[in-house]
Amino acid sequence: MIYWKKKKKKTAATLLRDIPGSFAYFYGYEFFKRNLAKEGETLNPWKTLFAGGMAGICNWLVAIPPDVLKSRLQTAPEGTYPNGIRDVFKGSFFFFFFLIHFLYYFLLLY
Repeated sequence: MIYWKKKKKKTAATLLRDIPGSFAYFYGYEFFKRNLAKEGETLNPWKTLFAGGMAGICNWLVAIPPDVLKSRLQTAPEGTYPNGIRDVFKGSFFFFFFLIHFLYYFLLLY
């Protein structure tokens, strides 16, 4: 029974990373494909490659912060985070506060 509780905590952390990251990837890919193609035109391989690369960037912009949380949960000694990912998030407030501000100012400048 203890094995399943551990597995459940780590699965929630993985889903917290993978679901929004996958959404950002596929949405970003479709967004860039549609904006790179003219009306009725098919994309050449270079534009498709560029759209895929930009989609990967969209994925990791969304997925890296939850991945940090997941890594902290998985590498912590047993008992450090008794409530799983929720406890990791509570201890990482300042990390996300500064990350969000950094991304805001980075995107504002460019």
